[in-house]
Amino acid sequence: MTTETDFSKVAFITGTNSGIGRSLTLEFNRRKIKVYASDIKFDKETLELYSSLGNIIIDTFDVTSLQDIIRVRNKIALAENKVDYLYCNAGIVQVSHAVDITDEQLEKIYNINLFANIKIVREFVRLVINAKGTIIFSGSITKFLPLHSNSLYVSTKAALDQYAQVLQLELRGYGVKVINILGGYIKTNIFDSNVVNVPKGSIYDFDEYKQIYSQRVENLNQSSQNAMSCEEFAKRTLDKIENSNLNQVNIFEGTKSRSLYYISWLLPKWKLFDYMLNIFKLNFDYRKHLENDQLDISFYKSQV
Repeated sequence: MTTETDFSKVAFITGTNSGIGRSLTLEFNRRKIKVYASDIKFDKETLELYSSLGNIIIDTFDVTSLQDIIRVRNKIALAENKVDYLYCNAGIVQVSHAVDITDEQLEKIYNINLFANIKIVREFVRLVINAKGTIIFSGSITKFLPLHSNSLYVSTKAALDQYAQVLQLELRGYGVKVINILGGYIKTNIFDSNVVNVPKGSIYDFDEYKQIYSQRVENLNQSSQNAMSCEEFAKRTLDKIENSNLNQVNIFEGTKSRSLYYISWLLPKWKLFDYMLNIFKLNFDYRKHLENDQLDISFYKSQV
């Protein structure tokens, strides 16, 4: 039987409706840490689960809304005066070839995966300093890897990691830890839920390529067999966070997180590119479909 005093520490987590975020919320709760759990929307099942446990305060929250960020900050400041764990977990994937990215995709993923985290830290940092607490980001080992059709996702994670490095440098004097979790293969649907076709008129809009590309999710899943469960990931991650110090920014967790890191650094670039293309079976000569070895650019000329 627990009492309110058992939950003297406070965590604020974004993206807690499902997957890693929900497992983190449950693990913090199991460790008797009060959680302010936020997401843009919640399933009925998640709401009922959180309500049944107690010491989980649910807040519907849009990470891209500065108004929402300030509202929740003020709410926690009034109730707690501190945040021991600021866990920026919310994130999305936008699947697209690097040359087919739309403005909408570009703005959406950078707003959620990068800019929102920077704004949340800016608004919550005084509460974290009050607790001599920890700021945590859900990063990805893919920041080191040229993951096909995910240039937007991996670039946001690379930028987030560099932000975390500088943030730790600047907050070190306050005794605040900054941790970026470099996740490996974890059993979530974050990549599965972004199934897209090759856009009409794309430089990849030819039959051989499209047929193989339509199997990209299956090929990715085949390469990520034995992925770690969200529950195990949450437990192992929080163990490592508790044992971390001011000299450690990156924590590797999830299946193959370290081996993928070493692959990215030790393999010659040509071998790394072959390795990544072979995952999706897209390592072949694309020029053979061209007529007279040229792409049609008549559309460009008609705009002159």
